[in-house]
Order: sequence, then structure tokens, then C-alpha cells
Amino acid sequence: MPYIVKKTLDTIIEMKDHYLVCVKKNRRQLYFKMAENTIIKQPRDIHCTPNEKNRGRLETRNVQVFEVSDKIKNDYPHSNSVILVNRERINKGKKSNEIVYYLSDLEISAKEFYDGIRGHWSIENKLHYVKDTVMNEDKANLKNKLLAPILSIFRSFVIMIAYIFSKSVTSFQRTFAHNLDIIRLL
Repeated sequence: MPYIVKKTLDTIIEMKDHYLVCVKKNRRQLYFKMAENTIIKQPRDIHCTPNEKNRGRLETRNVQVFEVSDKIKNDYPHSNSVILVNRERINKGKKSNEIVYYLSDLEISAKEFYDGIRGHWSIENKLHYVKDTVMNEDKANLKNKLLAPILSIFRSFVIMIAYIFSKSVTSFQRTFAHNLDIIRLL
């Protein structure tokens, strides 16, 4: 991982806070050290979810928590857990399998890590995905770098209002986009 990420994790620890970060394949050295870690060591805790049906696909997750190897501890001394999440999906008869690694300074149960990871994805799906797809935030080519965070906060505010008055941002748009009488009442 680049120096700045280590620095960020150090800052989190200095602030007496905790972290749980996803490590992707583009961080080759750490990714392969974590994969090796899960092969060499026995899991200290395991949590398996029952089959869940989400968006027409059947999903099962297996979460395993491992003690951190010395190879990882050398670079990330405050890390205490390597988490492996194995996601199996069946979608339209096709089976897929995905393994994702996380690194954390916490020493909690596999179920608690699972709940935290799933909680993050609810934020990702309800906020960031909506900003990206419905509001085209990624396509906004702003020349003024001071304006970008202000517009991001404004988009978050609009999403919050949409969820207050409707079940989704899309249905909010459909209901209120062309109905000025209702908008005046708001």
C-alpha cells in the first residue's frame, strides 16, 4: 500500500479510533500476504450466513477471522485481524465465487465483522450508488475544486429529503419532478 494509506491508518489509531479496510488486488503485496496468512493460519472465528435471496440471486457468505502474521505486522503494527469473506452467488443458474480480504485493528467476532461489512454496503448502496447513478456525480467535471464538496453535501441533503418523502430517490424524482404544486408545499 502507498505510504499515505499507512499514514491514514496510523492517524486513525492515534485518534483512538478503529479501522476495517478492504484490501483489493491492486495492493498486490499486502493482498498476497493476506491470502498467504489465511492459508498458513487457522481461523480464530467463523460465521456463515444462511442462503439469502437478494435482487433475484441466492447468496451465501462465509466470514473467517485470522490472527495477523508477522509479515503483515511488520508493515501494519496495529493490525490484529485478517478477515476473509467468501461470497457465493447463484444468479440465473450461474454460480460465482468471490473472495474479499479485510484488515482491521479490532479483535472481534466474525459475526461482528460481518455486520460491520454489511452495514457499510447499505451506506454504499443507499448513498454513494445513488449519487453516482441517479445524480451522475462521477460525471460532474468541475473545474472549481472548492465547489465539489459543497455540491456533494447538497446531493446528500437532497437524498435525505427524498428518503423522508418517498421510499427511494427514483420514486421521489418521478413523483415530484413535474409537480410544482407539491414542491411548493414542501
